[in-house]
Order: sequence, then structure tokens, then C-alpha cells
Amino acid sequence: MKLVLPTIGPEPSRLAALLRERGHEVAEIEVGRIVYYPEALKPIDLSEFSHIVVTSRHARRVLVPEKSPQVCCRGLVVSPQSCCRGLVVAPQPVPDDTQVIEIGSRTSAEFIRYLREILPGDAKILRLKAKNCADSLAELANFYDYRAVEVYENVETVGDCPRGGDNKPTTTSFDAAVFTCASNARRFMKLGISVGRAYAIGETTAAELRRRGLAPTVSPRADYVSLADLIGR
Repeated sequence: MKLVLPTIGPEPSRLAALLRERGHEVAEIEVGRIVYYPEALKPIDLSEFSHIVVTSRHARRVLVPEKSPQVCCRGLVVSPQSCCRGLVVAPQPVPDDTQVIEIGSRTSAEFIRYLREILPGDAKILRLKAKNCADSLAELANFYDYRAVEVYENVETVGDCPRGGDNKPTTTSFDAAVFTCASNARRFMKLGISVGRAYAIGETTAAELRRRGLAPTVSPRADYVSLADLIGR
């Protein structure tokens, strides 16, 4: 199929690569960029928190900037014993004084339920999240000492030119559009590009598309492999 994929930032899209492996023609259009705010962590004493919750590779990059940005750590829970020294991201070797649990892709409700199963009642949690975005884990504040800090922002870039080279769209008509977040959906709809079908990575993204008159097919799991498998070949 001829697919269009709204993307965030200049990095090569892992989802686009998966779809091309399955034989699809994929045009990537950048509709946003990530702006990082590492200074948000400077006044915070990380040793005060028993657990740090990181649910995106962007937040992880602020916490562990030297690690590869291509490693998505959605659902990573880190329990440091001293100021997050020796913090590493799985699957690297884990020091004895750091607990790293890679949970994998889950809905927010599933993630909250899982955290309540594994975290002690006296846990003090620091959540690293996006700016100007609802905190999908805010319910944790009902059960734990919980604080959310905004460490990055997804900034709209609609109006900038699409990615160049072979990925630059030569048409404004596609068989389907593939959406990985609600903000991508909102921004894409401003472009006036015609699509036959829409695929969404999860229910939040699907709800945004429905509000805009589309009837998306939703991935059974909120991860790129499941979404690519749904689209098929």
C-alpha cells in the first residue's frame, strides 16, 4: 500500500522501516519536533525518590542522555538507591544497586494496575513526562507520594517541508495514513491530504481521529510491531 506517516523529529522512523520491510511505500511527513528541558531536573534531588517512571524514549533521553535515542523504553521503571548513580537502561548490565524493570507496551490503565502490583505502598515516585500533555498516570497520586515533572515538549512543525530524498511525497493521495499519537493526528489533518483508511496505535489516537470524522482501525497493542502487523503486507 501507499502509506503516509506523520512523524516527530528528524530521526529515521522505526515504524516506517518496519512498514517498508513489509513491502509498503511510505512517505514520512514531519509534523512535530521534540524540545528537551533537562534543566527541569536540576533543582530536584533524585535521591528523594524510590522510583522513577519513564514512559517514552524522549523522557529517557533527558534522564540518560548518553544512551541511544533509538531504544524505546516505554514502561521502564527505575528504582535507584542513591541519586540514580549507575543508572542504566535495559538490556545493558544492571548494577547491584539499581533495579530496572522493562514492562513493555501497555495501556495507561494496564500500566497503573501493574505498578500498583509491584510497587510498595510507601513508594515515592517521580514521573518524567511531556509538557502541555495530560498526565495519563495521575491516578497514581491517589495511592503514592507522586510527582510529575515536564522534561520535554512535542512542538508542532506543520508548514515545514516534508522529509527530503526518497521519502518526499510526490502525491497528496494515499491508500492509508498511520498515526502514532493524537498530536500527529491533529496536525496531519491541517495538511489536506486525502487518505483511504486510517490506522491508529491506540485508543487515545483513535479517539482524536474519530473526532475529526475518520473511522480508524486500532492496533491491538500500543507498539510499532503490532501496528505494522495490523496493516499487513
